[in-house]
Amino acid sequence: MFYKLMGLATAAGMALSLGILPANAQKTEKMAKPLERQCKAKAVSRTGGRSRFKITARKKARDAWRQKIRQREGKQWASWLFSKDAKYNCFKEKGRNRCTVIATPCKLTAVLSGPGKVCSFYKIAGTGKPAKLKEWAKHKARKVWAARVRDFYGTKMDTWLLSNSKDTKCTDHADGTHTCTVTSQPCRFRVLN
Repeated sequence: MFYKLMGLATAAGMALSLGILPANAQKTEKMAKPLERQCKAKAVSRTGGRSRFKITARKKARDAWRQKIRQREGKQWASWLFSKDAKYNCFKEKGRNRCTVIATPCKLTAVLSGPGKVCSFYKIAGTGKPAKLKEWAKHKARKVWAARVRDFYGTKMDTWLLSNSKDTKCTDHADGTHTCTVTSQPCRFRVLN
């Protein structure tokens, strides 16, 4: 999932620099200001737990960084994907790997606007746990989607019904359960002046 989001972020940056907009951007009546990343003034450092593998130690450090930012600044600032100037410093401690990360917390502002709605440039995906009923599996996937949206944008954009470009894919398992993945572009109501 992380690599998919990184790919989306890179593609979006390239598209914006070339002046290319997503297909659904051309359908909206108005375009808001271009994609913006707001960043805090100071970088934040955090050390994660020890691990046998370096990649796991780096993940633990990122998780510790996210938790600290979430407590200090709020969920919308705690996305590692949108942070700036991220650096790792890994070392050995008692025969195990341990890493410290330093990065400046940032958040994205919504970039597309239409009649009554403001939508994110990015699509967010959520995969739920298996369930016996397909509708329940879809519901679980939408709950995961909403939690991920809250991590990126806060609570104003976590309503599935307001989102754009909805896609739902379900897999049927041999034991009679279903697992679903939902993807959509988070939106919120636009406050009109």
